[in-house]
Amino acid sequence: MPTSPEQVLIVSGSQQGLDLVGKALIDPGSKVLVESPTYLGALQAFAQFEPKFAALPADAEGLAVDAIDAPALRDARFAYVMPTFQNPTGLTLPAGRRAALAALAREHDLWLVEDDPYGELWYRSAPPPSLRAYAPERTIRLGSLSKVLAPGLRLGFLIAPADVIDVLVRIKQATDLHTSTLTQRAATHVLASGLLKTHLPHVRALYADRCAVMLDALRTGFPTDVRWTEPDGGMFIWVELPPSLDAGTLLPLAIERKVAFVPGEPFCASAPERNHVRLSFVTVAPERIREGVQILGALLREFKS
Repeated sequence: MPTSPEQVLIVSGSQQGLDLVGKALIDPGSKVLVESPTYLGALQAFAQFEPKFAALPADAEGLAVDAIDAPALRDARFAYVMPTFQNPTGLTLPAGRRAALAALAREHDLWLVEDDPYGELWYRSAPPPSLRAYAPERTIRLGSLSKVLAPGLRLGFLIAPADVIDVLVRIKQATDLHTSTLTQRAATHVLASGLLKTHLPHVRALYADRCAVMLDALRTGFPTDVRWTEPDGGMFIWVELPPSLDAGTLLPLAIERKVAFVPGEPFCASAPERNHVRLSFVTVAPERIREGVQILGALLREFKS
């Protein structure tokens, strides 16, 4: 989408962007729509403003847009969605569903808060266009350099209609005045040098390889009644354990064996999914990925026996 500087706000990491959106759009008791599961950092950012979270329906392809009815949208301040390589599931919303979601937003005067920190981390082909391509006047889009350049820079951005940006600018000025100029200059230098054009293909190939290694290890190392997603990009795999297993109970036992994961419960705004686990593969060497999955697989078999 064509974008003017007046539609962009630089923030101190996209997490700050979530905080600003919460300050602008949420009052105590406000209805906020979220996927289930969804990014736990967004739930934390929004929760301080005391909204009432409502979970949107989902299926194996992500947000089930056709199952969203008018009562679910009524009086909602916004829908927070992560349509590309979602955290924690790794799923990507198809183009048709994105268009349908944009149409719903227009019809019901609903803001879409699109969080997209992983969109450049595709493995084989680029994902569908941003929600902003379908409904720019209803979309507040968040992005970040943390996943493609350096997490420590704490540099992100929001893209939204200019009148929305004006409001967010005033809130940000009251929060921290401005994002570090030194950090912005460093990032500008890197972007202008063309480094990302050579850096990103390397990162995509590395992550694709490690994702493939983990998926292969899961197929050979986990019990047959365990299911998982197979992402086309991003950093995460979402694992569904048998209903009788509680990932929170498994975690300390896994840590004793030098393996860590994130239990699924914190990613849920309402009904917790205690039999789910988020695995990440991007910072771990292939041999360690295989070793860790084997350890977890053995632990699952012990726990069930």
